[in-house]
Amino acid sequence: MSIFDLFGLDLNELSLFLQRWHIDLSPVYIQVAVDIIVWGLLLLALWKKIVKPTFIWFWGLLPCSNKKRRSEYIHANLDHDFKDYLGKKNQGEYIETHFVSYLPHEYDEPNKATTASTRESMTSFCERIFQGDNPNERLYMVLAGSGMGKTTFMVNIFCHYVKTKMTNKGLPFEIRLLRLDDENVINKINDISKVSPIRANNTILLLDALDENRYASEDFQKFQT
Repeated sequence: MSIFDLFGLDLNELSLFLQRWHIDLSPVYIQVAVDIIVWGLLLLALWKKIVKPTFIWFWGLLPCSNKKRRSEYIHANLDHDFKDYLGKKNQGEYIETHFVSYLPHEYDEPNKATTASTRESMTSFCERIFQGDNPNERLYMVLAGSGMGKTTFMVNIFCHYVKTKMTNKGLPFEIRLLRLDDENVINKINDISKVSPIRANNTILLLDALDENRYASEDFQKFQT
């Protein structure tokens, strides 16, 4: 359909106008040129304002698109020391950790440490505490003996959070996993605030290897402050 037809323009009137001003152009050519320009601009606006955003939105819903975005986030924000824990083999061999809320030595009888206290999976626990409306304290400590899998848990909960919470709009909270035995860890934490105070208030910090930090071992109260 021609633009001339949409707006009720008459080619005969256009021809008379051209003759009056001694313009040697065919009104048909002018009609074609106007149609190409106007329809082209309309299609361009339609593509930018409706078609392209709709396509991007649908593409963001596809599993393959989100999977790539999640993978890129994990590799970009996970320190090099932790990347040895990634990979299909390590992820496939991971046995989900369960925890109890009380230390075993707090019970009078050893068997009550495993029977009297409710066990909960770490994944379920983190699903609760990572909610924005969590009314409880925002500081938690994971306590276990050496070699019990604290670091493995940290890496897996980091990946679990990104894989389950990331959408085409991003993450509800940013998340970082850092080692406390890193000499630059305090600077890395402060850098989050320097980039954006708003971002710092919306960032989940997973801090590993507290027992390997020399300053924390020497004077934990001073290190804590």
